[in-house]
Amino acid sequence: MGSPVSNTPSTATSDDSAPNDNPRKHTISFISIFIITVVCLLTGYRYAINTRANDWFLFQVAKNTSQVLSHIGYSSELESHRRSPNDPAHIRASWTAWARGQEEPTAAEIAAADNSPLSKWELWAYRAEKGRRAEKPINTGPRVSFVLTPDTNTYIREAEAQLDTIRCDETLDPKVQQESLEEIQQHIRTLRTQLQQERKTEPKKRGYSFHFVVVSECGAIEVMSIFLAAVLAFPTLFRKKLLGILLGLPLMYLVNIFRLTCLAIIGALDHGGKWFEFAHYYAWQAIYIIFVVAVWLAWIEFIVRRDTWAQSLFRRFNKARIQSIFLFCIKFLVSVTVLVFLWWEFIPIYGYFLVQTSGVLLKYLFHTPIEAAYVHVDGLFNTNSALVFQIENHHKMLPMALLVTNLPPYIALILATSGLGLWKRVRILLYGITILILIHIAYVVVIQHFQALLQAAPEAPTAIMQFLLTLPFLLWLVFVALNRSASGKKSENTPANTPENP
Repeated sequence: MGSPVSNTPSTATSDDSAPNDNPRKHTISFISIFIITVVCLLTGYRYAINTRANDWFLFQVAKNTSQVLSHIGYSSELESHRRSPNDPAHIRASWTAWARGQEEPTAAEIAAADNSPLSKWELWAYRAEKGRRAEKPINTGPRVSFVLTPDTNTYIREAEAQLDTIRCDETLDPKVQQESLEEIQQHIRTLRTQLQQERKTEPKKRGYSFHFVVVSECGAIEVMSIFLAAVLAFPTLFRKKLLGILLGLPLMYLVNIFRLTCLAIIGALDHGGKWFEFAHYYAWQAIYIIFVVAVWLAWIEFIVRRDTWAQSLFRRFNKARIQSIFLFCIKFLVSVTVLVFLWWEFIPIYGYFLVQTSGVLLKYLFHTPIEAAYVHVDGLFNTNSALVFQIENHHKMLPMALLVTNLPPYIALILATSGLGLWKRVRILLYGITILILIHIAYVVVIQHFQALLQAAPEAPTAIMQFLLTLPFLLWLVFVALNRSASGKKSENTPANTPENP
């Protein structure tokens, strides 16, 4: 399971825990364990978002991304001191007060606290805890300020930051400090004069920079949870699962840093415009999910199906097998690219079907007082399109492009899979497409009907959406396994000298 169907016999060995006596039973077991594990992991992370542990994890993601960006562009700064409160003693005393159960520190605690400059971690940890304690809790993330190419405004901000640093440096001789301040102030005046001249002669001239925050969705915990669940659910030895986790999770963390780096560069070049939005919400979401599935399949091929770890690292590759996998990947990538762009052109039509079908269910089954429903078409390649429901004079919008984009990958997977007859391929396509459409309708109905309950868990729709993006691959694996099961039973009744029918 987990590779293109072919007539090549499986290389699985006897220790691969899943005997071939009843593949359908093992497939159902895998799906059940996978879904339960994903739900538990995603729910658990929901309760861990507002913890110091998650604050630290997001800080590490932002820190590593900023370090990479600093080697690519002009500069990258994590948690700029200029945009943070400049009262180290009060901030450190606040932690003491919060640990004691009070909102504000006493004057004695502030006087006794360390007044040295705050570290980047202290700045972010304070902002995170302060946001959670606000009257209206604020969910945010570590801030990264990335400059790809500088302009005069960049130099002015740098000079102003240097000015603040010298002003706060109590170790400098007053005379030297005053001379340095005057020199920098003169430099700032010169830069501002230069900026005014540039605005007259070159009004469109500007540098390329991008400022962003690494929120919980940027940590890719949901995607890692999906990979972890897939590894744990697969029937094989524990040591092979452990090896898959130890190799796979760090690899996905690094890919996430690469993803954030690419998005920061695109955001700087596009000034956070429509191309950045497209890459952020659609292109990289799909690429990351495909990568997760590819790593999982590689784990099955090179670790699960090997007798020893040495074989997985130093095995002699079967040329025909490698060519088959390579051809499958090429067919899938070409097919999915073409189908996705074609599908986005039909989003308004499919959206009309979704809004009408789910609207009927909401109105007559759940008695939701829907007054009107329509599709709002917007964005690059219709990717900002949304379903709009007018309920009691309120318009409730539900973004739909990411939800329905899991159809083309499923079709591409089935088209790229070898060893399927025409009618069998058509049946599998119809089964999977029908399941995905029903899930789309169910998602819209659930989100709209239980919208009030979901306000208490705003991350839930995002987590559900991440899970829905994996459904094409999950359905593909199910139908491939069932197809192998059917082929295996058929071959039992086939004479040994008769070629097996694919």
